[in-house]
Amino acid sequence: MKRTLSFAKETAKRILRDPVSYVLLLLFPATAVAIVTLFGKTVKVGPTVKLLSVLNMVPGIAILSFSFTMIYVGAVTARDLEHRLSFSESEDGLTVRGAIFGYLISFFAFAFIQAAVCFASGYVAGLATGQEVSAAGMARGFAFSLPCALFFIALGLLFGVSLHETASVSACSVVMMLTGLFGGIWLDPEKRGTAFAAVARIFPFKFMTDGLKAAVSDRAKAFPIFYAAFAAAVVFLAVSILILRRKTQAKINDFLK
Repeated sequence: MKRTLSFAKETAKRILRDPVSYVLLLLFPATAVAIVTLFGKTVKVGPTVKLLSVLNMVPGIAILSFSFTMIYVGAVTARDLEHRLSFSESEDGLTVRGAIFGYLISFFAFAFIQAAVCFASGYVAGLATGQEVSAAGMARGFAFSLPCALFFIALGLLFGVSLHETASVSACSVVMMLTGLFGGIWLDPEKRGTAFAAVARIFPFKFMTDGLKAAVSDRAKAFPIFYAAFAAAVVFLAVSILILRRKTQAKINDFLK
């Protein structure tokens, strides 16, 4: 456990040395909330007013932010593993399971701050524009966003341990595009035609966004998606451990030949 935490700390330091991390951590969610809020102020009447409200947009921005983080997770993990022989007790005390959880801890701390920035920005933007937002609702949205963050991080880790860096980034990018297209980030898939809505229901992203909208609006529906997201993350992590064990053993065998 001590070596896992040490590895998580090392990984976090490397993340924070990369300028891209600050763009994802602070600039993207805060800037997206600000742009949507400013654009919403120009709309005075009609259904677009509700569409561009803080309660409607911030949950989607949080989910989209996590999908961008997933790309970063996949890239960093794949890059690290390409340059490391193995994880074993004989090397430096870091096991395969410890490595996976070390990555998870560091990236989850990253996503925790990212979510806090997103919902805090939404709360401030709502107050500044006179919208009906509550601190309790935003705090609830923040709390329920964390299983979603865990889902995307675990999926990024799965791609990272399974694929080379370029392929991992490509796979994560496809998931990110599916999230933006079918996740109800900007428009409700249910209002874009029967076929589009049917495709959107195949993926979990729309249900995550709807769940967070329910959370910030104090509506108790769609919460089961957060349990499903957590369960999926556990599966992704378990599979990642199995794949990494097999890959590191194969590397050792090749090295000893």
